[in-house]
Amino acid sequence: MSVGLQNARYGRTYLLASVAALATVGTGFAADLPSHKAAPASYVKICDAYGAGFFTIPGSDTCLKVGGFVRFEAQYTPGQAIRNVGNGAISQVSSAQDSTGMETRGSIALDARTPTEWGTARTYLRMRILNAAGVRSTSGPANFDLSTGPTSGSKTGNTLERAYISWAGFTFGLMNGEYAALWPSGSYVGGSADFTSGWTNGIKGISYKKSFAGGWTAAVEIHSRSDGNVQNASSGNPLLPVPYGANDTNLDSLKTGYNLTGDIRNEGPWGGIELSAMVGNNSVSASPLPSAITTSKLKGSDTQTSWAVNSTLQVNLPMLAKGDAFFFNMAYGVGADGYVGAVDSVSTLVTDSGNRRVLGGVLIHPSNLSVTSVDAAGNPLTYGQEREFQATALLTHFWAPQWRSHFSVAYAKYSTPTAAGNGGILNTQLGDVTVWATKGNLIFSPVKDLDIGVEVGYGRDKATIQNPTAAFLAAGSPGLSNGNWISKLRVQRTF
Repeated sequence: MSVGLQNARYGRTYLLASVAALATVGTGFAADLPSHKAAPASYVKICDAYGAGFFTIPGSDTCLKVGGFVRFEAQYTPGQAIRNVGNGAISQVSSAQDSTGMETRGSIALDARTPTEWGTARTYLRMRILNAAGVRSTSGPANFDLSTGPTSGSKTGNTLERAYISWAGFTFGLMNGEYAALWPSGSYVGGSADFTSGWTNGIKGISYKKSFAGGWTAAVEIHSRSDGNVQNASSGNPLLPVPYGANDTNLDSLKTGYNLTGDIRNEGPWGGIELSAMVGNNSVSASPLPSAITTSKLKGSDTQTSWAVNSTLQVNLPMLAKGDAFFFNMAYGVGADGYVGAVDSVSTLVTDSGNRRVLGGVLIHPSNLSVTSVDAAGNPLTYGQEREFQATALLTHFWAPQWRSHFSVAYAKYSTPTAAGNGGILNTQLGDVTVWATKGNLIFSPVKDLDIGVEVGYGRDKATIQNPTAAFLAAGSPGLSNGNWISKLRVQRTF
């Protein structure tokens, strides 16, 4: 073997040995270097125990859902010429004024739930933010003024709609209220629903709810009177549309104290049925109060018992189309406008601001209390409670999975206590008032939770005046029968 070939063979062997040694050393060095391996990814854990949209808060067993909506509305309402009841002259030609308005609302809701051995502990919070302009941001500043004219700037506001804690059947805080909760939120004109399915801004109180077999539930609640009896006489002296003398006086139900409500219902695939009742009281406050009289000197009791009953029937109609349903509601109350709910069922045409914005003429603001007699100076001596009745029917129909409509018709009557005259001093005020309204809309949902809808509603009221003045009669009793229609466009995205 030649020397050159032998050296080449030794060289190759040396090279292979060197490479193996370097690989061994490199492995040791690699073990000593910091590791660049990625840490395990952290994922949001879905919580499906309470329905879609909940996730587990990291480091806890609490499930949280974040939701809300953004809504845009545009409204058009024809103007009404307003006649002064004293002389019959036109005091405001609102038909020549702006009767349009826009508003944008945003709502944020947080729903946190934690399982416990006594049931789910729930904390719920919902805020509403508003920016409105035109007819949507103003109401009449005085009797017989329909303030639908252009306004300077916009109206903005923040409202805490709900804030409550529920556990072991109890609920504490600003809640929905179990009273009349079967009603859908399908209409635009006059609020979110045809009958109050809970108060728009919530109702403060304490409730206890119990579930039974067969879909039955029962609830008892103590509500704040200031939230429940929403209609009082303090706004614009609506009970005395024709002032008499220097004492333009009305009575107001004091916004203190509590109302007791009870509710029983049954819900199932066929629909639902509900019966609710409320009992409370109205305490008298005279405003303005002359120094010669105090509320304790009013004849009769300073407080009177108020009560209301409410019934709702829901019948699902899947034979027509999936999601179709018929609803019927009827309620009666004494001194309990807020619980009878006609303010919502007949739209807000009968509220103080709604009447001035829409119908005009004599205000028909319902009130729990009204004066029944006055002294020679016009000061109130006695008072009584108003009786309220309302009935509403609503049909929800799906033309197609993406197209649906709500049609409703409603009737309400407010029976005011008889107001007695006192010699030449007339206790002039509203008498009985009847209101009816009908609405219909068409809603398109191109994707889930996106609604684009248009609605038209028409309402008419007819009022009477007790002990009218000669000037009122000479003017032909203007403003006692009013009708008008409202149209709205709504675009809403719920998340």
